[in-house]
Amino acid sequence: MLKARLQAKNRPVPQRSQENTVGALPLARNKARAGERAPAGPVLAADVRAAAVATGLNVARMLRAAGNTRDALPVLRLALQEQPPAGQGNLLAVQLELSDVLAETGQIPEAITVLESAFQQVHKAYGPEAVEVCRRLADLLQESGNHIQACEVLKHALDLADGTLPGR
Repeated sequence: MLKARLQAKNRPVPQRSQENTVGALPLARNKARAGERAPAGPVLAADVRAAAVATGLNVARMLRAAGNTRDALPVLRLALQEQPPAGQGNLLAVQLELSDVLAETGQIPEAITVLESAFQQVHKAYGPEAVEVCRRLADLLQESGNHIQACEVLKHALDLADGTLPGR
């Protein structure tokens, strides 16, 4: 009855979900047909981890820019848990950002721990990243009263900057 009235007025006719091929709309992967075609491309776990690190870093920076520093902490901690292979992702950038947020929120010992971890990864490398890690670590060590350790880290930073690391 409704269908006839709508057709008489030249209006769209109601349809069941099985008509017009809507019933064939894929809402979930059919495991029975999974072997029939190859995936669109190889997505490696390392790629996913690198993307998670980069995304977490960007979200944390946006939160900090909006004044939500405390909200950035769990995001950075999650990003830090993802361990992309060496040379992939921004793990060092996450460590530096996390140490800054921790220092800003008064969590100096944890900030030092994060920077010491970063230091272990870059202390044999040359470049501005390694010097930056050393500088930030020395600042936090100095602030927490570990003056001798801060001096040792700064000496290492100078050696890195000069390219005069022992054994090289």
